[in-house]
Amino acid sequence: MRLRVVCAIAGVTALAGAAVTDAPAFRGAVDQGWSPFVLIAGLLAVGAVVHEAGLFDAIGHRVGGVRGPHTLALILMLLLVAATTAVLNLDTAAAFLTPVAVVAARRRGVRVDSFLYGTLFMTNSASLLLPGSNLTNLLVLGREPVTGARFASRMWPAFVVAVVVTAGVMVVWRWRDLGMRPQWTEEASPRVSVLAVVAVAVVAVVVVATRSPALPVFLLAVAMSSGAVAVGRVSWRRMIDAVDPLMLIGLFGLAVALGTAARAWAAGQGTLGASNRAVVVGVAAVMTVLINNLPAAAVLSARGVVHPRALLLGLNLGPNLAVTGSLSAFVWIKVARAVDAEPDWRQVTRIGLVLVPLTLASSAVALATLAPHGL
Repeated sequence: MRLRVVCAIAGVTALAGAAVTDAPAFRGAVDQGWSPFVLIAGLLAVGAVVHEAGLFDAIGHRVGGVRGPHTLALILMLLLVAATTAVLNLDTAAAFLTPVAVVAARRRGVRVDSFLYGTLFMTNSASLLLPGSNLTNLLVLGREPVTGARFASRMWPAFVVAVVVTAGVMVVWRWRDLGMRPQWTEEASPRVSVLAVVAVAVVAVVVVATRSPALPVFLLAVAMSSGAVAVGRVSWRRMIDAVDPLMLIGLFGLAVALGTAARAWAAGQGTLGASNRAVVVGVAAVMTVLINNLPAAAVLSARGVVHPRALLLGLNLGPNLAVTGSLSAFVWIKVARAVDAEPDWRQVTRIGLVLVPLTLASSAVALATLAPHGL
């Protein structure tokens, strides 16, 4: 809690400083940045209600009980993470599917490593499909929002390739462990609420079909949260913990402050804007590790984007290099420790040094070959 308070104070301070430094640039940064953070708050709230309704646990239980090799169960688990990331977003997937992945691995009697680390890597790799899958997508598209359907039609090759490569690296990394004979522990299957399935379907339709899904999703989240609290399904404290408003406020303030600085500095985007796609990808990936992908997106998209898809590849796949790359990594560490798993940030980087170049290169080739037109 202390870290979140410090983060919120820092964000508010940065926000206030940006407002008095350059008012026009500040307004532009706020206009670009408010929608993604409202959307993420709504998605996290929906994810919390759906989780309490048992949907994720039930699916994870079934994945853990798959009668087949561990490799099959791992791939199914990672596909579940990919689908949840695409429809809800990567932070929701990290928050609610990390413990499910750990439980699924333990139920099968296999080491949790491939399931645990695979969940983190897949949240980033699968965040390329829809605007709401990752805040960075919305920040980059802030000036010219597109529908989810159009975005997906331009980004699906990168999404498919990144998901396949990530799953493949996880399988190869722990091939010996995954080749062991499964030893299942029998447990009763959790019950699933039909309303949870309907809620996910409605959110998916809103995100895909609308240009600005933030307010509709947020209002839906408020209604769902209020209803769930009213019937005693979940507490307000649990909802606040899930949404983590202090962290969101801190990140919003930092993103707006950096976006304001980039706008105020006339030459801030000139060099990157004139660069080729490979340079854009590389710069974006490195900046995610240095300052996190949300502030990096605000800075790099502040004065317009010449190569938006190249920028998105770097911003979305680059965070797999280190736990500093995205908020989802911090969420992943927190919830993993809550189920007695001990993730190692050094292991993330060791795997990321192999995974990130592979996903970046293969996704770029897939876009150029199968969807050559821009957003």
